[in-house]
Amino acid sequence: MRYFPVLMLIFSLGCGDTSTDITAVATTPSNNTVRSVKSDPSYKTDVWEIFVRTGCSASSCHGGGAGGLSLSTSSGSYSMLVNVPSDGTGEILVIPSNATGSYLIKKLNGSQGAGSRMPLGGVALDETDMKNIENWINQGAKNN
Repeated sequence: MRYFPVLMLIFSLGCGDTSTDITAVATTPSNNTVRSVKSDPSYKTDVWEIFVRTGCSASSCHGGGAGGLSLSTSSGSYSMLVNVPSDGTGEILVIPSNATGSYLIKKLNGSQGAGSRMPLGGVALDETDMKNIENWINQGAKNN
């Protein structure tokens, strides 16, 4: 019975509104909130939230600046991601409007060639999170 509201929401999304902001739906197991793929995600509310929710911004990871990247605050992390080279390879972490060429995407999907997929030791990001990060980058990687 506890899944009924989520199922009803999923079914209702297919009946009516044709907004481009909701193209996929996922449920976060830890708090059962419904997440969606957005066509133009915000860095602070959509992308940085992924880093916080998945533990990437924790002090044991990039909250402590591991690999030369600190994700402890949204404003500080943005300035360390966009048009900044990776400490390891020198590849640009986030190239605005080019998710495929951005090293961050390569690290998240495991196609980086050297080193480990991120989050290190954790499960890979789901399709909703990956699409939101890719969409944010492809929409210009705005600081919003």
